[in-house]
Amino acid sequence: MTFSEFVTDLYGEVRNKHADTLTYLKKATARQLRELSRIRTLFMEEAGVPFDTVANLATYGGDTPGFPPNILAIDRIYYELGSSSVYIPLRNLGDVRYDAETTTTDGYPYLAAWAARKLILAPTPGGVVTLKLDCFLDATLDAATGGEITDTATSETNGWLQRGATVLRYAVLADYFASPGWRDIDAATAAAAQRQQAIQVLREERRALKPSTYLLPSYWEGETRPTAL
Repeated sequence: MTFSEFVTDLYGEVRNKHADTLTYLKKATARQLRELSRIRTLFMEEAGVPFDTVANLATYGGDTPGFPPNILAIDRIYYELGSSSVYIPLRNLGDVRYDAETTTTDGYPYLAAWAARKLILAPTPGGVVTLKLDCFLDATLDAATGGEITDTATSETNGWLQRGATVLRYAVLADYFASPGWRDIDAATAAAAQRQQAIQVLREERRALKPSTYLLPSYWEGETRPTAL
């Protein structure tokens, strides 16, 4: 389901519409996607996402060809060596910057940092090697392009507009009914309760498959620290 499809379906369910109802629902949907960025779910996590380094390039982000465009956080980075996975330690940016700026390697980097939505590798790869990421995706970005999902979005989508659409639906309705222009406390309370129930389903789903749930390490540097379900 795209952003436009989601908002259109939701608009059809709202009674006693006002002239600004559709506009408010679009803004509330974008706003609630930002709120949901704090919550980890299976459908917003990906494992073993490959990308190739670029010769003499230390920093990678959504604008780097071949690099995933919609990452919020990186849990692990590694490469395959025969039948084994070799993990590259994630460190603070200060621990990595000097080697990234001053040295290169013909092999694999041995340090990495994730800061300001950028991956920094050290030493800088002197050639092309394939690395893999276990990562957490950004609820505010389109899955295909990495473009920001705002209230003017149309065809943009991601996991929350698909597998997580039930949670998002109730989150937006709670937002809408709690707003000053359409205040309906009973409806807002009911929608908020449905949202929590839907989140609980996702929580149980994730725990069933990931019994040893972990939070991001303390050196994660991002705008908002996600919360494990």
